[in-house]
Amino acid sequence: YRLDETNVPLWRKEHWNNVLAMNQAFDQNIGKSPRLKPTPFVFGGNMVIHRELLANVAFDPAITRGEDIDFLINTRISGMKFWLDNTLSIMHLPPSKKNPQWLSFREDIKRFLYENKKVSDHSYLDEVSRDELMPYPGLFLGEDLEEKILAANKLLYRDYKEARDRPGMEQCNINEEIVKSDKYKAIDTRKWLLELKSNWKVLTNAASGIGIPG
Repeated sequence: YRLDETNVPLWRKEHWNNVLAMNQAFDQNIGKSPRLKPTPFVFGGNMVIHRELLANVAFDPAITRGEDIDFLINTRISGMKFWLDNTLSIMHLPPSKKNPQWLSFREDIKRFLYENKKVSDHSYLDEVSRDELMPYPGLFLGEDLEEKILAANKLLYRDYKEARDRPGMEQCNINEEIVKSDKYKAIDTRKWLLELKSNWKVLTNAASGIGIPG
């Protein structure tokens, strides 16, 4: 179940080693007893969801990557927890095509800036605290998030500069601007999730009316 840490690029290792953080989370939750335990992470391809949960907790369309963990956070906001069964497993066969590093990092940047705002907006809930979500995704949430992103982005920029890859350097500059402008700070995620839940119920009720799920 562990991820290969040998291929983590140097620019990620100090400030944005998500592979290491995920392995720590996997060791704590998959590699140890008991079989069933509350979990801070979830695998989108290996979830068992009761239809009542699916009818009442929405998948947030503002998230286009990491929607599984976002759904877990939304579930916790709704007062419930995901439980991990360490006997369930699947084989994950990701596509061979890889995005450029600046793009993969940008997807992380947007995802975690938004999740950080969501967790911050619901900080009055113990279930949604950074500590409850440690070590993954919790290590990529909190007050030091922007600092971590900018430090990692600086190292990635340096790699592109050494390779004389000007387009890569320019994309790193855009990454920096995304962090510094942080459009997610203007989103009231408490209000947004209430509106989304209402619309989601309309959708799931309509689906149920035509026999979905069967």
